Amino acid sequence: MKPFAFALLAATALGAAAFTQQTVVASSGKPTFGTFGMDEAGMDKTVAPGDSFYNYANGNWAKTTPIPSDKSNYGAFNLLADLSESRTRGILEKAAVDPNSKIGTAYATYLDTGSIEAKGLTPIKP
Repeated sequence: MKPFAFALLAATALGAAAFTQQTVVASSGKPTFGTFGMDEAGMDKTVAPGDSFYNYANGNWAKTTPIPSDKSNYGAFNLLADLSESRTRGILEKAAVDPNSKIGTAYATYLDTGSIEAKGLTPIKP
């Protein structure tokens, strides 16, 4: 078979395969990761948006959300970062107690600062 004819045949076969009916998996329709959307509880609807859009959009959040003592500022992205950090820490700590978990062993080794300090630079010396 000539190379051009083979390429044409392969392209036709791939093109036909690309347009075949795909099976769609039905979902329950409920979100599995929590609620989504904008948090209207953080808005201060007593302020007119034209007077101060920042206070309209963030007024209640700014009034009711304390800034943690170890931070200079705090917002929604800081809140998400803290949540992600605590969830990651929970996963790692759960894995650290499993003797068959490689990531748990690595994390437990990372936390063993006494052993790390005692060895000093010896492990990386040539």
